[in-house]
Amino acid sequence: EKEVNFELSTNDQHFYDVLISPLREEWPKGLVGRLIILRDVTERKQTELRLLQLHKAVEQSPVSVVITDTQGNIEYVNPHFSHLTGYALDEVMGKNPRIIQSGDTTPETYDEMWKTIRSGKVWRGEVWNKKKNGEPYCEVEIIAPVIDSDGTIVNYIAIKEDITAEKESDAKLREAYVRLEDQMKEIQGLQDELREQAIRDPL
Repeated sequence: EKEVNFELSTNDQHFYDVLISPLREEWPKGLVGRLIILRDVTERKQTELRLLQLHKAVEQSPVSVVITDTQGNIEYVNPHFSHLTGYALDEVMGKNPRIIQSGDTTPETYDEMWKTIRSGKVWRGEVWNKKKNGEPYCEVEIIAPVIDSDGTIVNYIAIKEDITAEKESDAKLREAYVRLEDQMKEIQGLQDELREQAIRDPL
């Protein structure tokens, strides 16, 4: 049995499983023909190709992708997760994402997250995590339940984007703004002092 592809037109491709069996007669003995059975597997093949495309997209994604079971144990992380955190797939397989928690995100945030995704809804939020080397980083996370045809949650999938650089830029901008305000107040004070001196100056 083998798989063959028939291209009927430029936009119409069909895939078949083919089973070829010899037909023999008892008398006179010999091969009189072949039985060819075709089974259309186009839909299955298209699904396989789509899954392959999605797998490649996830593998090459510029954001972290984490898939867990319903207890939160990690079943898959994409290469970007490993590049960002320093944890290889085999180091996190079967472990809880708590291994990357920094302790800087409130327990209430996690409670809200679990309540949301267990109810079948999508959760979005910001979380501070830490890399394998202990370095903190901030992520925007979108966590969604994966629901089967019976309506049962079978997995959770998290898409996480590192926004540490933006957070640091915002913090630096706020610091610069505070410094600028202080300098403006100092300049205002000096101008007031100069005006007072000009009023009191006998010349």
